[in-house]
Amino acid sequence: MEILTGDKKQYILALALLFFLVGIFLVVNNSPAKFFSGPQGQGISLTRDDFELSVYFDRVSFLRDKTFPYSNHRIEYPVLGVLYFSLPAVFGDSFAWYSTGLLIFNLLSWGGMIFISYRILRELKRPMAVLWLFLLPSFFYFTVNRFDIWPALLVQLALLLLLKQRWSWSFFLLSLSFLAKGYAIVLFPVFFIYYLNKKNKQRTNLFSSRPFWIMVLPVAVSLAVLGISAGWGNALFPYVFQSTRNFGYGGLAVVF
Repeated sequence: MEILTGDKKQYILALALLFFLVGIFLVVNNSPAKFFSGPQGQGISLTRDDFELSVYFDRVSFLRDKTFPYSNHRIEYPVLGVLYFSLPAVFGDSFAWYSTGLLIFNLLSWGGMIFISYRILRELKRPMAVLWLFLLPSFFYFTVNRFDIWPALLVQLALLLLLKQRWSWSFFLLSLSFLAKGYAIVLFPVFFIYYLNKKNKQRTNLFSSRPFWIMVLPVAVSLAVLGISAGWGNALFPYVFQSTRNFGYGGLAVVF
């Protein structure tokens, strides 16, 4: 059931939801409590978790050392993920300035997720009430403490372009998603089968397919640059690391 009708009212709903989320975000971020914590402070937190933020701060030490990324030590995040959480370093060299900048970028990505989701709901002619799912606690956690909202935004944008049958841009964005967070690779078969169905193709040679190369080439070029600059072991480490994680820590088997 639609909460509001008409394009103008839908935009007002989306904007109101965004401002509401900003308010919740500020409350959550400034709350000193940590939820579901044990005696040593472990567990899931809906509040600002300086430990998680400090991991990103440490991984962008190459900026402070003025060295090439991945060359000093192995980084477990793909290149567009590292690029994303490197940008807040322009706010300052201190952890306080960096973490504030990252939270601002995450909040902007969160707003982008809401807007793109709104466009997808319009494309699918689905109720706008689904936007209220952005109030789920998981969104607070992954927006306050992690950079995962960034690859999720890229995936969502790729999905919107797929629904609009903008094939080249959709598969290109899916490729960028993979370069931000490795799990996006599991979506390629889904996207590709949807593409074949819309093209009314009963069969095709994958390696002669344009979407395949649009997906593969950005990844190949990125890994080649990193491999030449920082060594192949460092360039491939983010994907090797994720593929060897155990079940409890979100290994590749869990994603599939």
